[in-house]
Amino acid sequence: MVHKNSLVKKQRKESSLMRELTVPLQQAFNEQEATKGFYVTRIELSDGLGLCTIYLACMLKDKDVDAALRVIKGMAKSTRGAVAKLLEGRYTPEIVFTFDKHLDKIRELDDILARVSKEVRDRDLD
Repeated sequence: MVHKNSLVKKQRKESSLMRELTVPLQQAFNEQEATKGFYVTRIELSDGLGLCTIYLACMLKDKDVDAALRVIKGMAKSTRGAVAKLLEGRYTPEIVFTFDKHLDKIRELDDILARVSKEVRDRDLD
């Protein structure tokens, strides 16, 4: 069972990581062609703080996500060093980069809504 105080501490650490890592990661992504357009959407720490999951999204629809993730996963070691400095704990969590599926679902819903509203407008004009 997770206590409220430990949950608040975990959320503060996640917020701190998000604030401190977003800009350097964004700069690193923009330096390589395969990762241009990618950005951090959120950062989650596991309950035991042994795992730090960094969720990514891409502004460009035509990017090869798998190729970009391979490049980004190569950044895990340097990112882990930055996390170690920020968390100031005895142990540094393992870093995992993953593509944020939530944004894909939001885009799909936006596309569906746009299509439906266009159909309604076209039907009303006829």
